Amino acid sequence: MQIALVEDNSDQRAYLSGLMEAWLRDHDPGGQVFAYADSKSFLFAREDLAFDLWILDILLPGINGMDLARQLRAEEDLTPLVFLTGELSYVFEGYKVSALDYLLKPVGEAELARVLAKAQALTLDQQLDLVLTTETGLISRPLSQIMYAEAQGKYLEIHVNRHPQATEVIRIRESLEAWGQAWPQGQTLQEAGPRHLVDVLVQPHRSYLVNLRWLAKLSTTALTMADGSVIPLARGRRQEVQAQYLAWCRRKAGPSRP
Repeated sequence: MQIALVEDNSDQRAYLSGLMEAWLRDHDPGGQVFAYADSKSFLFAREDLAFDLWILDILLPGINGMDLARQLRAEEDLTPLVFLTGELSYVFEGYKVSALDYLLKPVGEAELARVLAKAQALTLDQQLDLVLTTETGLISRPLSQIMYAEAQGKYLEIHVNRHPQATEVIRIRESLEAWGQAWPQGQTLQEAGPRHLVDVLVQPHRSYLVNLRWLAKLSTTALTMADGSVIPLARGRRQEVQAQYLAWCRRKAGPSRP
């Protein structure tokens, strides 16, 4: 993983960088930590470097960490981010910019390791691809970008989130059942391997398979996806889908804090 740490306090910056570098030596020897004292220097470096994780102090000089996150999300950059904060009141604001987690100061080694492991699992998931066979040839798309599949007669329409572009629809000749079985490590939480903490399929209706990563709202009659698509929720599947979604949320959150 390539980690960007933005922390204005020099002692904290050195302390956290040292902990992360030690963790990377044991868990990701090719990983690196890039530390910055303010948002401006981070934004300048970001023009040339691709990061897998941002760790942002909220109370930064100039552009604070929350405003920095809002700016990055407005650019449709979905890089996982973790906030550093001394106050729990900021945590709720973090969810509005899809923060992966938060670290409460003073940060302990075990808590930092928990968050880094969570980010690494997400990064590994994002690197997995699905190969789709279309009428014009093979197309590979990241597993993490596939939002849902809709059955259309003998065909499937695969809806893919291609940030910062609009949603892409790929048409393949395959049954919904066969395609679901091809999903890596299975399509349910029970079948998903330990790496698959985010991308899990549910079937809310006989004509749809949905990746829970992209679910924005779940009601008693429908699922609203991140791109605004509304997918019907069959009455007979309501309880199962709700249970899978709650289980997925707990799984995504990772181990509970001590």
